[in-house]
Amino acid sequence: MKVSTLLLSFSLAGNAALGTAVLFWPTSPAVTPLPSSTTHVAENPASPSNLNASSALSTSVPSGTWDQLRDPDLATVAARLRAAGFPPSMMRAVIGPLLGERFSARRGVLEAAAERPFWKNRSEAVDPKIQAELNALLREQRELYQKLIGGDFAGNDDDSRLAMRQQFGRELSPDKTDRVDAARHAYSEKINELQSKTGPGVNLPEDQEKMMQLQRGFHDDLAKILSADELLEYDIRTSSSAAQLRYTLAALHPTEAEFRALFPLQQALDQQHPFKPGANTPEDMAPRQAATVQMDEQIKALLGPERFAEYQLSRNYDYQQTAKVIDRLNLPSQTTSQVYAVQQDIQRRLSAIRAATPDDRAAQNAALASEATQKISALIGPTGLEAYQQYGGQWLQRLQAPAARPRANPNKP
Repeated sequence: MKVSTLLLSFSLAGNAALGTAVLFWPTSPAVTPLPSSTTHVAENPASPSNLNASSALSTSVPSGTWDQLRDPDLATVAARLRAAGFPPSMMRAVIGPLLGERFSARRGVLEAAAERPFWKNRSEAVDPKIQAELNALLREQRELYQKLIGGDFAGNDDDSRLAMRQQFGRELSPDKTDRVDAARHAYSEKINELQSKTGPGVNLPEDQEKMMQLQRGFHDDLAKILSADELLEYDIRTSSSAAQLRYTLAALHPTEAEFRALFPLQQALDQQHPFKPGANTPEDMAPRQAATVQMDEQIKALLGPERFAEYQLSRNYDYQQTAKVIDRLNLPSQTTSQVYAVQQDIQRRLSAIRAATPDDRAAQNAALASEATQKISALIGPTGLEAYQQYGGQWLQRLQAPAARPRANPNKP
C-alpha cells in the first residue's frame, strides 16, 4: 500500500471524526442520525456552502471528541456511523485506524522478530513459528474488519511503517514521506511508459541503458529529498550494490559492522566500473577485475588476516553451496567449514592414489567414500547428508560410484 494512500486515509478519518462529533457527545446515549446538512458536508466538502457549514461545525465540536470516538466496543462505533448514514469508504477511514491500534503492539513484536537484518542474505526463510503467528494475527484482524464493516481488508498504517523501516531503517517525516512517494510514483510511470514501448520479453542494450538512466534519475531525486545519512541507509538496504554484497558475503555470515564497512567499497566498485548493458567482453571486464583485486586488499585491511581468509574461502562455489545446506538445516555456521574440511581432505587423498593399480585404486576409493560418508553424516545427520549429496555434495556421490574399469578392446583377440 502506498504511503500517500495511507496519509489520505488518515485525512479522511479526521474529516469523518469531525463529521461524527455529534454522535459521540454525551447528551444522549441513543444512536441519533446526523442532520442531512452535516452528512452532506461529509460527502461534499468542496462546495462553498459545505465549507461554511464545516467551519461552523468545527468551531462547535467539544474537546475530547476523538477520545469519545475511541469506544472500547468498535461494533458500537460502527453501528453509530452506519446509523448516521456514512458511506462504507468513510466508515473504513474511521474504523481502519482504530482497528489497527488494537493489533499494532502484537503485530509490532512479531514483525520485529520476523524482520531479517538488512546485512544478511534475504533468501533465508522466516522462522515458521513466527510466520504462522503473523498469519493468524492477520486472519484475526481481517475477520474482525469484515464483521464490523464488510469488504476486503487492505491493511493499515502498520504496513507503511514496516516498509519504511525495511527501506530506510526509520520513519521519515510526513513531508519527506510525501515527496519520496511522489518521486517513486513519477519513476513508476516512466518505467511503465518505457516497458510499453519495448514490449514483453525483449530487452535490447539500449532499453537496458534507458532503464539504468531512469534508476539513476530516481536516485538523484531521492538525494534532493533525503539527508546524506538517510540516503546511505536507503542505499545500504535497497541498492543493487547491497544485494550483490549480501550475495557475496552470504557464506561468511557477516556482522552488521562488517557489512557497513564493506558496503562503501562495493558501492564505489559498481559506480566506477559498472557492468555494461548486454554482454560484457573480457576487455570490458578487465578494469573491473583489476579494481576488484585492489578492493580485496582494502577488505583484508578492514577484516584482518584471519577473517579475510574466511572471506576468501566463502567465495568458493563448493563452500557457498555447503553453507546454503547448513543454513537450511539450521546448524551452526561453523559446521560449513567442518564439512568443507572433510571434502578437501578426502579429495587430496584421492589424488594421491591415482598412480595405484586399477584394483588397488578401486578399493582405496571405496574406503575413502565410506570414511567421508561417516564423517559428514556425523556432522549433519543422515537427513542432512541426503540433502548435501543433492546440493553441493555431488563430489560425494561421484566418490561412492564404483571406479570404472577400462573397456576391453573389441579388436584384440
